[in-house]
Amino acid sequence: MSRPQVFVDSWAWVAIAIRSDPGHSRARDLRRAAERCGALLVTSDMVMAELLTRLRYDAGLAVAASLADDVEVTRLVGAVDVVYTDERTYGSALDWFRRFDH
Repeated sequence: MSRPQVFVDSWAWVAIAIRSDPGHSRARDLRRAAERCGALLVTSDMVMAELLTRLRYDAGLAVAASLADDVEVTRLVGAVDVVYTDERTYGSALDWFRRFDH
């Protein structure tokens, strides 16, 4: 049986990091639920770059650094996977993007 995976975008990470964010409780609870069921949290280097830049300017360097450390620790223990973008991955993402032309 394969391990469930949950993609975590920048919105979720921001909500987890900033207690005053309107989505904080929900994002925190969803993260805990995913961890309890053994799901792998998946994010990307591009999400992390966007996230850390936004947190740095909106909440300060300490908050951004704390979340970066949290993601790194959970990555090292196998709870988070950071997918690194290359040309093939980027092209695949663009293909998915174009499928949802509304």
